[in-house]
Amino acid sequence: MKNIILLVLLSITLAVKAAYADYASLLYKASAFESIIALDKDNADKYDELKAASVQLSSVPVSEALPELMSLFERKVITNRLERIGDITITNYAVGYAYKKAFLLTGLTFGFNSYGHIAFPWLTGKGQLMTIPSTMYSFFWWYEGRRYVEQIWNAWYACWQTECGRENPRSLVKKTLADEICGLGYYVFPFLYQNLENDKSLNEIVSMFNEPSHGNWGFKNFSEWYSINSNRFVLPTVETISVAGKRFEISNLPVSKMTLDSMQAWEKAASDFYRSNNISSNYWYNKIQNKNIISEEDIFQAKFAR
Repeated sequence: MKNIILLVLLSITLAVKAAYADYASLLYKASAFESIIALDKDNADKYDELKAASVQLSSVPVSEALPELMSLFERKVITNRLERIGDITITNYAVGYAYKKAFLLTGLTFGFNSYGHIAFPWLTGKGQLMTIPSTMYSFFWWYEGRRYVEQIWNAWYACWQTECGRENPRSLVKKTLADEICGLGYYVFPFLYQNLENDKSLNEIVSMFNEPSHGNWGFKNFSEWYSINSNRFVLPTVETISVAGKRFEISNLPVSKMTLDSMQAWEKAASDFYRSNNISSNYWYNKIQNKNIISEEDIFQAKFAR
């Protein structure tokens, strides 16, 4: 019996390694393809093969691609290397390509709009707790930030319902609220799906997801689409940075030491905040509730004035 169990475990281990190897292989080919697309494809013997790999890589669902890519980073498997393509030799900048891929798969689109944002009530605007661009935030979000999505949604949704319930909802306020929650990408899809049937105001959020700045999803019937595709976005339980740091060397991640140090500061700030505060109390929306006429300057001051 013990031998059978060991054989099963070995088979699973080999299958996992094969999956990672396949994904890594696709990643290198897709990265190489990006390096040659500016060339005359007739002079690149592997053009079609690399193009096919790029298309295949893009078709891997987030639920599979993101965990595998993060595992490759953790084990420091991805490296830049020279590729021979036809008669030419190119440098395959696979690390940079993989970093960009991780950012895209993470699905955050809030840009530099983090300070005063519903997802970052723990930012103080001082030291390491200042504005965070989404390009710098992907790894922290994977290991730590997304653990708070439900709390973020609940705080945001209370504000959204309050605004929509006003006798005269303020269009700029609604647009700002919608823009913020859409900045968290597909992580809010489950909450949209749960509430959309009974709250048609959320169709405005669905429509914003169709805009290029928030993913250009092209939803026609979000509920129908999500009921079919929800499994493509199911991710492992959040590990936290502290736990991940015991499992692998965090410095293996392709970010600077300054970012790694900041990630630890963000972890503590977020954890302390959610353990001791009411998220809504720090949110800009609650500072402008009593104003009937709102300008962009009013919202800016509500977000940034301390």
